[in-house]
Amino acid sequence: MEKYEDSRKIYDAFAPQYREYSQSKNSYLSSIDELLLGRFQGKIRRVLDYGSGDGVRGARLFKALGAERLVQADVSEEMLKLCRQQGAAAEYWNVTSDDWKKTPERFDLILCLWNVLGHIRPSAERQRVLTDLRTVAAPGARLCFDVNNRHYVGYGKWTSLSRRVLDFVWPDDSRGDTQFMWKIGNAQFPAQGHLFIMAEIRELIRATGWTIEDWRAVDYVTGGVSRNHCQGQLFFILR
Repeated sequence: MEKYEDSRKIYDAFAPQYREYSQSKNSYLSSIDELLLGRFQGKIRRVLDYGSGDGVRGARLFKALGAERLVQADVSEEMLKLCRQQGAAAEYWNVTSDDWKKTPERFDLILCLWNVLGHIRPSAERQRVLTDLRTVAAPGARLCFDVNNRHYVGYGKWTSLSRRVLDFVWPDDSRGDTQFMWKIGNAQFPAQGHLFIMAEIRELIRATGWTIEDWRAVDYVTGGVSRNHCQGQLFFILR
């Protein structure tokens, strides 16, 4: 549990503000949701929402997909309390414990949305999570995730270009690690995250036994969808 302690504290504190903050990113989140529904609506029975936040989005997707069973999982007990208020899931897993990996249940679709992987550090821990998710994936299952993109032009055209040149000449995944103060209510919390690049994601996926089935770049402000990997945050469908 100790390795999740920082994330747990931050998201426990963030829980009351999570819905308002989510609504401020509606264009981006809605575009991701449309990509998911366009691919999987009416084709999925069992869904795992890993990194569920307050559960509102996962519950909405579950219903729109026409699935039969939903499990929601998070590191924050305060977030899981909000998930329970939605009442859409059959079970709610706190993944600070490893008990969830012992489940015999297998899922057709695993959602790991809104930069969940970017809040997991270091890289070896991200690799472990993706490997663990394979153990609860049914044959033919899909895993969908999106992550912040270090090369996104929304951070500034010249910033994006200089980062691309530097990452090509001198690759170093740790360059994407960020630290910042997150103001939540009247308190400030030291937080950390990670900005990915396409090459790093491809290697992470290869190392964990998944295969990229499809991907898109989705603009974080407008929600515009592109095949240019610099035009947004990165969304992947794995099998």
